[in-house]
Amino acid sequence: MQASHLGAESSAAQRVVYLDNLRILLIVLVVLHHLGETYTDVSEWYYEEPPSGPVSSIVLVFLMAVNQSFFMGMFFLIAGHFAPPSLARHGVPAFVRDRVTRLGVPLALYFFVINGLVTRIGGQQAGWPLSPGPMWFAEVLLLLTLAYVVVHRTFPVVGSPRIDIATTTALALTIGAGSFLMGFGMGLISLTTIAVVQDSVDWSMRGSATASIIFARSLGNTIGATALGAVLNLGIAHFGSGALAAGVHDVLNRPDGLADLAADPAVRAVFDQALHWSFWGVAGVAVLTFVAIWLIPIAPRPAGARPQEAEIEAAAEPGPAAVGH
Repeated sequence: MQASHLGAESSAAQRVVYLDNLRILLIVLVVLHHLGETYTDVSEWYYEEPPSGPVSSIVLVFLMAVNQSFFMGMFFLIAGHFAPPSLARHGVPAFVRDRVTRLGVPLALYFFVINGLVTRIGGQQAGWPLSPGPMWFAEVLLLLTLAYVVVHRTFPVVGSPRIDIATTTALALTIGAGSFLMGFGMGLISLTTIAVVQDSVDWSMRGSATASIIFARSLGNTIGATALGAVLNLGIAHFGSGALAAGVHDVLNRPDGLADLAADPAVRAVFDQALHWSFWGVAGVAVLTFVAIWLIPIAPRPAGARPQEAEIEAAAEPGPAAVGH
């Protein structure tokens, strides 16, 4: 569904084959993910069937949680990878026009026409609800693309640092295991958060609610990276001064600088100490988030938000004749 606007180039000779293959795999995962929504009670979909048993439901929820931890984020990563060269190649007017055409037009078509049509056919809701539905990805990507253009014009950046890692097999395995555990935990939290938000609004607002939480998450990532980068710079200024601080900044500003970090033990020591401040900053944010969650009041569900539940409960209660027997 989102394959066209993620292409590397229009010319076959300039395409990046491994990213094309990755997009195909991710699209397959998207289809399987929504099939899982059809047979689980995690979130509502246009067509649903009750789970055949607790085992199948648990397995599907587990697979969806792992899938949710990376597959849509990978789409954003691929799109973001090709945004800077495309902007540089076409210029701002043509770049914005292309993204609005490829993302905005399908989004508007789904928002005003397809979502209402599918909802009416599925019998989910009366009327003609306006919602991006599964096209929330196009909505968020369009907003992020326009935001990138504004930031690029306001604060032009030349190049970006690259981290070269995994120099040994043991290090690669450690990084892989840590990434899997972090991704699995983030997937569980992500799926639960989205399900809670979707369950708190009416069906017609599910797409907008999902798009809002994804956009807020992306905005939080940006603010978090900025704040932790500021903490890192404070650590560099605290533990190093003069030539040492300049050496650390030179390492971080060069694309291949981190690969040469071990060449100067003094610079490496300043960087390590400053990086520990960033890790403590992450830990502090986690504690504050935990406290904030407990302080958020739990509001009762609005009456009529899920009218189907009352009907289901009424149908499940035995009638007077059944009680008499």
